[in-house]
Amino acid sequence: MPKYKNMSRDDMNEEGVRLLGLVKQIEIPLEDQELLKTECDKAFAKNDEHPLGTDIVYLFDVSDPRGFLGERVTGVTKETIAEGVVSKAIQYDDVGIVMWPIPEFPACKNNQRLEPFLNVTDCKQAVEYVRRFKHGYGFATIRKLFDSTVSEHVRKAIANPDKTKRKLFMISTGFYLDEYCCTRTLNETTDNAILALREAGLEPRKFLATSYLINTDDIHSMCGYLRLEALTNLRAAVSSVIFSFTIETLGGFDNPLAFAVALAGPKSPEVKKALKRIMSGPGPAKDLLDLMDAYLRADYHTELY
Repeated sequence: MPKYKNMSRDDMNEEGVRLLGLVKQIEIPLEDQELLKTECDKAFAKNDEHPLGTDIVYLFDVSDPRGFLGERVTGVTKETIAEGVVSKAIQYDDVGIVMWPIPEFPACKNNQRLEPFLNVTDCKQAVEYVRRFKHGYGFATIRKLFDSTVSEHVRKAIANPDKTKRKLFMISTGFYLDEYCCTRTLNETTDNAILALREAGLEPRKFLATSYLINTDDIHSMCGYLRLEALTNLRAAVSSVIFSFTIETLGGFDNPLAFAVALAGPKSPEVKKALKRIMSGPGPAKDLLDLMDAYLRADYHTELY
């Protein structure tokens, strides 16, 4: 981190782009891939702590930020991400997942809420569902939908904990603008949920997990999302962030392992540890993470997601 300490914001962004290119060429050894696969499967197994299993809610971004970010948006389509997420998620949720589109601005300002697709068990149907959303260039508006769905789940858990499954909120997005739609940040929603569960005498990790799959090569945006798990140990216990460059390192968007890690990250300390060990060894991946840390410490990113 010291070597990036005195860099300007522009220089950090330029260096970040260079490092991203190098990181995407990294290949994880087969033994590490097997370890991650085993730990991901363990994370979703029914056991004494989670006898009911896990419900998965997939919140996906229907906006298209290319008009704002240009080449910093990856070439990976929403359909590709949806296919990867759903094909793995339906193996972990035995009643089918919920898919909920995140409305783009200004739909949220007019209190428009898109209806969810329930009990999804067919990957082809999921991809067709994503294709239904025609959009122009815009921003996703995550806060309002996240706040309402998480709050509803927490109320149910407190009212009837023995019959409430652990719920994983899987969010895929790239860039968004939310201050006009909901003043409560994603961090505040997560913190409020954790505190409410604890005040009710419940262990938050038994009921709540949040994973952010961030599909952008924009350094500034990635740093903002990094704050979602980096600021407190309390939040890190139920949240994780996985970036598109990590997906590429794990074998790409057509590799089921990458999406297994994205889903299991907030639920399994072992998955987090293994991924951190893999990404923090000497080389461009560690350099990129150090640069992002320096970017935040320099207050080049002050918005709260």
